[in-house]
Amino acid sequence: MRKTIETCADLCQACDLTEWCQSAYHVRQFKKSYRPVQRLKHSHSQDEAKRSAPAEDIQEAHRAHLEPAEGYLARAREIRGRLHTDCGLPTIRRAPQLGQVPRRLQLLS
Repeated sequence: MRKTIETCADLCQACDLTEWCQSAYHVRQFKKSYRPVQRLKHSHSQDEAKRSAPAEDIQEAHRAHLEPAEGYLARAREIRGRLHTDCGLPTIRRAPQLGQVPRRLQLLS
């Protein structure tokens, strides 16, 4: 996601668009939203009830982290379309797929 934000900012700057002028702020906020996910640990307890509580917290933290990611990705797709029509930049064949991440989280639990 960091490279997506930085690439969009660079392309917008090259085409004199101001949509991503605060890209450094967005990267910091995105990293900040990932910090709680990094801090959460899986339980190694033998008790199933104790093990399921942190797993639910971890999934919720991942969901909270994916919300801004989906917003940034939608914004990047919108900018990509504008850059294609307004600046004549070629289209990109494939965009990052965030739809796979929630499915992977379900497999981990």
